[in-house]
Amino acid sequence: MSNLTTEQVISNLKKGELKCQEKRGGSSDVWENFNEIVNMQDEPIEFVICKICDHVFKYNYRTGTSALKRHKCPSDEKQPKITSYWTSKNFPTTAKDIVTKKIINLVCKDLRPFEIIVGQDFREFSQEIIDISSKYRSLQVDNLFSHPITISRNIIKNANSLRKKIAENLKDIFEFVGDVFTTDM
Repeated sequence: MSNLTTEQVISNLKKGELKCQEKRGGSSDVWENFNEIVNMQDEPIEFVICKICDHVFKYNYRTGTSALKRHKCPSDEKQPKITSYWTSKNFPTTAKDIVTKKIINLVCKDLRPFEIIVGQDFREFSQEIIDISSKYRSLQVDNLFSHPITISRNIIKNANSLRKKIAENLKDIFEFVGDVFTTDM
């Protein structure tokens, strides 16, 4: 049983100490409009949040969903949602400056091309790191990255698999056109 107040729950959501997730095992149609608030171990804390207006309600299965069904979201769209206070799309310039300095170090110290940051795979890799970090909070990069030998073994395994797939595709072509194949352009 949670002894938090609604204000404390809102504050903890802002700080990232609590999170929202789809209600598990909820059979009522009310759960289409509400998410369950859980702690970092995914345990319910007896609060829910409206998916539309971000209003927080105390809830447990014993009290039922009647109060949630009566909830009417405010029609005034001018009022910012509570989530707008902790999910900002604009980063402080100091954060961007720090990242720029780190990229400069990456380019200079590891002799990488300047264009590395515009590559789609680099951006996907960076986004995945950000997503993992937001999910698991404090994360040490040494615990996340595999050893280079592990990576090289996986690359060799993937290359062999791709080579086998290409060979199977080319076999059909060779049988159709004969045993002659050229790559002249």
